[in-house]
Amino acid sequence: MSLDRVIPCAGAVVFDAAGRLLLVRRANPPAQGRWSIPGGRVEAGESHEQAVVRELREETGLAGTVVREVGTIEREAPGGGTYVIRDFVLHVDDADALAAGDDASEAAWFDPAELSSVDTSDGLVETLTEWGLLESAMPVIDLTLLASGDAGEIARLRSALHDSGFLYVTGHGIPAEKVEGIFAIARAFFGLPLDERLELENINSPQFRGYTHLGNEYTKGVADQRDQLDVGPEREALVLTDSDPRYLRMVGPNQWPASLPELRIAVLDWFEEARRVSLQILRGVAMALGQPADFFDPWFDADTHDHLKIIRYPGSAVRSGDQGVGAHNPAPSS
Repeated sequence: MSLDRVIPCAGAVVFDAAGRLLLVRRANPPAQGRWSIPGGRVEAGESHEQAVVRELREETGLAGTVVREVGTIEREAPGGGTYVIRDFVLHVDDADALAAGDDASEAAWFDPAELSSVDTSDGLVETLTEWGLLESAMPVIDLTLLASGDAGEIARLRSALHDSGFLYVTGHGIPAEKVEGIFAIARAFFGLPLDERLELENINSPQFRGYTHLGNEYTKGVADQRDQLDVGPEREALVLTDSDPRYLRMVGPNQWPASLPELRIAVLDWFEEARRVSLQILRGVAMALGQPADFFDPWFDADTHDHLKIIRYPGSAVRSGDQGVGAHNPAPSS
């Protein structure tokens, strides 16, 4: 990579509810006339997440929400330098609003099975396949339809839980700025000096809340390749006796860095949003099982102990089989 001219870019990987991939035909170099994912340069003052949402809107007319970052690629730029492109999975609520614009002469949805016959930009299909995005599109469930009792959406949820085990949700009602904000504040926390983060080590918390440094947790005897901050409901610790159930020790406060007070506000706000969405999904699960939507409500009241992790996977030189929990490796096989 050329060190004298790095051009930051962002790309959008978007699938519709049918599992089709969104592509645009480039009107200008590079890759003029070829199909690629929407995306472009990060403008001054933008984050990559803001840039990819803007580029998606400009090139396709679609409003998207960032779900996660999937990888980074590099391409030589005309005239010298290197495009460093961070790609993100996004979801859109109205796939039918597709309309090409800006650098896109056309925009269309493609079934992954037909991509081999499409003139795509160099390395696109290979990269998306390597990242596991084209093996099988993950189901997308609309929580708005689910909450309305839509029989088709309930059936799709049942199928996703039985056949895939993983799913994305749309219609969750979390504003895009909150999604971008939680990623930004997480990066700010993991950017703090290590000694400040270690002041919050979870070994200092009877509730096992706080920070765990890279490699300090183990899964199946192998060091995990992640930094993390564990957070629970913000409550006062209980005064307990030896006769009280031990699980009540989990009730108590979180640990927060003094130098980043906005972390507490943002994370607890996200905590409440995540709990609300989780309960929406749980009500959908109840309906998918043929039960009333409120079937599980008695077990998930105001005293429920919820748990949230803010995680950074910094990457590692170790092979996937030589790590515990790490990026794209939730649990190693036995």
